[in-house]
Parts: sequence; structure tokens; C-alpha cells
Amino acid sequence: MVRCTPTRSSPIAFFKYFSVCWLSGTVFLWMYWPSFNAALVAPDYVAQHRSVINTYFSLAAACVTTFALSPVFQRNGGKWRLSMVRE
Repeated sequence: MVRCTPTRSSPIAFFKYFSVCWLSGTVFLWMYWPSFNAALVAPDYVAQHRSVINTYFSLAAACVTTFALSPVFQRNGGKWRLSMVRE
């Protein structure tokens, strides 16, 4: 388990440490959020399965749309940066 407590030894190590925390939080949400939504549905297997699939599709569509439209709203001339994917 990753502990998210920063060490201020250097700015690069500090940033790298929080990048691991951000990545672990993102992976956690992508893995477990659909099951949280499926728990709210009636105890029918088909409805729960449909809920999980729809949640994955909506997460993927939201991520792709945000990534595609984020350069439009940036002040740096509309260039993509790797930090956009992370954030």
C-alpha cells in the first residue's frame, strides 16, 4: 500500500511521490467505481452487468472528451502536455 506522505528532500522526489499517489487513486477509481454503481441497481444480474458496462463507457467518454477539448481552453496556444493526461 502506498502511503501518501510527502518528503521534502527534493522537488523532483516530492513530485514523483505524489505522481504515484495520483496514479494509484486513478486506478482505484477505474477499478471500483462501476461496482459501486452496480450495488445501487436492483439485484438482477443483467441490470448490474449493464450498469458496470455503462459506467465504463461513460468514464471512457468523459476522459476522451476532456483530453480532446482541454487544449481549446489552455492559455499556452492549444498544445497537449503529458500533465493533461495525469490531471
